[in-house]
Amino acid sequence: MPGKGPRGTAECKICGVRKPRAMFIQKQVDGSVKYLKTCSKCREELANSTTVRKCIYCKHMKPVEEFRTKTGNFSAKSCVSCRKRILFWKRQHPELVHDSYKRHFGESSKKSQVRYYANKEIILEKNRKAILKKRLANPEAWRAKQREYQKRWLCKPGNKEKRHNQTSAWMRANRAKMNEAYKRWYIKNQATLRKTAHQRYELYGKSNFSFEQWLEILDRFNYCCAYCSRSDVKLTMDHVIPLSRGGKHEAENIVPACKPCNSKKGNRPVAIMFDKFS
Repeated sequence: MPGKGPRGTAECKICGVRKPRAMFIQKQVDGSVKYLKTCSKCREELANSTTVRKCIYCKHMKPVEEFRTKTGNFSAKSCVSCRKRILFWKRQHPELVHDSYKRHFGESSKKSQVRYYANKEIILEKNRKAILKKRLANPEAWRAKQREYQKRWLCKPGNKEKRHNQTSAWMRANRAKMNEAYKRWYIKNQATLRKTAHQRYELYGKSNFSFEQWLEILDRFNYCCAYCSRSDVKLTMDHVIPLSRGGKHEAENIVPACKPCNSKKGNRPVAIMFDKFS
């Protein structure tokens, strides 16, 4: 350092050799200059080294094995002993840790946002690979976890409407993809569709429901949809108790419904429609 050797030189903390002061300069993004305690040659060798690394806390050079993370790689910037020491201190002083988070929350949040948007594509690709790896490792556990998360998320107020709006917007913007998905589903489920159609035809054959009764039902509802009360649309027969849930093809179980409402209800209880229009 200055005063301990020739003027204009400094001693590197890594190699211990005095070198010109210019080798210790690091230019910042804003154009300013920062003087470091290590020379540029040692910093370059350290960056390319695969055997040793410098801890950001204790500033000691240690083997790469000391920088192992929980996932098994060696991407940590601090050694294991420093991380244990910091973790022990945090457990002993939780109130100080909480106060520190409160004081620096805004600053750390801005830094995180800047870091994310600067490396957005890399981070998203890394997340996609990690998710795909977990998904392929245990598909059943992955699906069960996703279903549980969706249940919890949909229970929160406003999320059902948000999900419905997002799904509707995506379907409108990707009509071609939806048509292809419907075609694949239709081809894949031919046996189930034939079985359902056969059961429906049997129920229709055993029923005494007539066309005159259908006209009476239309007249009773004033030729309007039973759910949305629209009269300017084509009306279809909707079973209040779905046939797949034990309902019968009788006048007491049939109401007029437009195609959108009939599709929305599907084979679910009629209370679903009252919730939608309430």
